Amino acid sequence: MSNNGGHQFPDFGSPNGGDDPYAQGAGQGRDGYGQGSAGEYQDPYTDPYGGSSAMSPSPQYQQDQQGFAAQVDQGAHGHGYPTYAPGPPSSGMAITGMVLGIASIAFCAGFTAPFGLVFSILGMKETAPSAASPKGGRGLAIAGLVTSIIGSLILLLWVAYVLLIIVGVGMSSTRY
Repeated sequence: MSNNGGHQFPDFGSPNGGDDPYAQGAGQGRDGYGQGSAGEYQDPYTDPYGGSSAMSPSPQYQQDQQGFAAQVDQGAHGHGYPTYAPGPPSSGMAITGMVLGIASIAFCAGFTAPFGLVFSILGMKETAPSAASPKGGRGLAIAGLVTSIIGSLILLLWVAYVLLIIVGVGMSSTRY
């Protein structure tokens, strides 16, 4: 500890860099950036204690995983990642029903909703677990069904509005 004006500070090395780990050239002939002298390339994954590579699995690990190795895709440096089977393809009916249901709410004032209902129901049948070859996209079919029902309600409101206008115009013309 050094004393400077009544305050004690810990010593962090000598001023000449004798035990300063960040000094130029510190660390077994390497420059201050951890690279060998003369800028030679050092593999960043090599084991500093003499092993072949820090990223390669040990032989014991490889022997223990023989049964698992058939299910694993071997990536770079011998590490494997589990492979998964792709899911079933999404139902085209479910996708169409969802698109028509969203369009009935957002753009078409409900006019595409009946078609969205039909496609969503067919999509629900295709994606049912009890189907002969069930497809993916059950959530899409449910979303299409919900949005198509909302679109149908919008369409019913439009039809009721138009009918009230027609009846109102018909009633007002008969008074004269």
